[in-house]
Amino acid sequence: AGDPRWGAGTASPPANLYYWDDYVSSVAHRYGARIAGYELWNEANLKTFWEGSTKDLYVMAEWARNIIKAANPAAVVLSPSTTTRLRASAREFTASFAGHIPKGQKGPFDAWTIHSYPTGQAGLNLATGITSPRSAADKRVDDILNWQNALVDAVGSDSPALKIDIYDTEVNYGLKGPGNEPGQNWSADEATQLMNMT
Repeated sequence: AGDPRWGAGTASPPANLYYWDDYVSSVAHRYGARIAGYELWNEANLKTFWEGSTKDLYVMAEWARNIIKAANPAAVVLSPSTTTRLRASAREFTASFAGHIPKGQKGPFDAWTIHSYPTGQAGLNLATGITSPRSAADKRVDDILNWQNALVDAVGSDSPALKIDIYDTEVNYGLKGPGNEPGQNWSADEATQLMNMT
């Protein structure tokens, strides 16, 4: 599986986990302390990027963490990221992936990773046709809360998995979609307001 832009196999788990080991080890040893943080997979809730099982990805995360920490104990190992925009996908993936964390543990990473992309029309008041950076920022927060609720439901409210940081490593306001939803162009002033609210 894989998006045509990147080629066949780019969304598939490795045919052999030792290939994954070799790759992670090569990167971690080559760059050492020059890489401060590793996000273990990009937007794994989207079939464009991941077609394997959440169990496969969880095992890959465990193996990667051990290799990375051996090469650079100070490195921050981040979970595979989840894009929060497609709420059903984000909830389903998060529930399944986090469900592999043993009770009483935080998982094989130091922080959770999300990518928040409010829908293309976030911030648009349909009644007035006026855009509002505050409304777009509120939509982003709603998406993140949807993801967090799925995580809490999966691990339980007393889990150590809820005591680690959450990194939002990609934010985009106004990207068109999902589906036919048009994007949003922000003025320089509105963009500044959005960044100040982020």
